[in-house]
Amino acid sequence: MKKLFSWFRRRYTVRSSLSSLAAALVLTTLAAIAFASPGFDVQQVKVNSGSVWILQTGVDPRYGLVNTELEELSSANTIHQPSGIAQSGTGAIIFASAYGRFGVLDPSQPVEYIDDSSLYLEPPVRVDDVQTDAGVVAYLANGGELWISNITGTKVSEPILILPPEGESDELKFDAISLGQDGVVHAFSQSDSSVRAFDVYGSQWTSLSDVVLDAGQGNFQLTSVGNRWVLLDEDSGRVWIRGVADAALPALTGETLLQRASPSGESVFIAHENGLVSISLEAGAIDNIVQTVGVPAQPVWFLDSIYAAWL
Repeated sequence: MKKLFSWFRRRYTVRSSLSSLAAALVLTTLAAIAFASPGFDVQQVKVNSGSVWILQTGVDPRYGLVNTELEELSSANTIHQPSGIAQSGTGAIIFASAYGRFGVLDPSQPVEYIDDSSLYLEPPVRVDDVQTDAGVVAYLANGGELWISNITGTKVSEPILILPPEGESDELKFDAISLGQDGVVHAFSQSDSSVRAFDVYGSQWTSLSDVVLDAGQGNFQLTSVGNRWVLLDEDSGRVWIRGVADAALPALTGETLLQRASPSGESVFIAHENGLVSISLEAGAIDNIVQTVGVPAQPVWFLDSIYAAWL
């Protein structure tokens, strides 16, 4: 039976020298969403080692490693003009300068990322979105190209540009991507209102090429649940599910976040500032699961459960 856990805020004491971080953690023994406030970038990660990276993007930007077993920050280091962190069980990458450069995080030797280009690596292009899972890093360039690399511990391979499927125009660009635990990247393009899938492990585009009816122009998020992709238009609140007529969300407040990709499930979950809603993958029925108030984190699937958090 599928379970749903709603995480609630819980404060922990941090070392006095780091007290200005005002770190907060919400966790279980299975998975964690780590954050600090104000101005911390919300992150999701499987807790295999008992530690999770957090990022402060506001005043006095720093990044740190939280030891979830001791309930304290085990390190805090400088990061110049931070953009975000992409992390999974196989490694973590920190981005800076509007995703214009990055570093691979090493728990044993955290680096002071000052404004020194020798400390950073540069992505092949400017990126708008970076996702990592199952040893894969997927980059969505701000020009709409898809790039892929591998990550193992502190080693990240040189990103490779993924050319459009055979027979498609070289001008095909993407507007949203989603990386699953199976190494499949779903990609949505507004140019032809279609969702495609690239199998990283197989190094090829799959046969999937689904047209999204009446998608139009908007700001889109994409995910997948099992073999179904799910597309959200943040502006209109419309949701498209593969094989199901599109649904219209009830009026949601503030930021809306589509769940991270999951290998299975009967519903897709969307967090917003006043709670969590689910949409049935079979019928498109919408249900209000949680009512709360706060800044939402992206819902995360882990071991047949969905985890959601609000700051």
